[in-house]
Amino acid sequence: MITHFIESYSLIIDKKDDFRKEVFSLSIGNASTIKEICRYADKDEYNDRDDITSLIS
Repeated sequence: MITHFIESYSLIIDKKDDFRKEVFSLSIGNASTIKEICRYADKDEYNDRDDITSLIS
């Protein structure tokens, strides 16, 4: 599912495996939360962040 959102939002992610693991961990497997995190990762204000946890603070 995370791979689907990476592709559908055309996210440019260097470490896709790390991104998937962290998204799944933060979302606790909740599909709507996974979608929301991936949607935020596409926004310019979050693209330069090193840590995905900044997306949900």
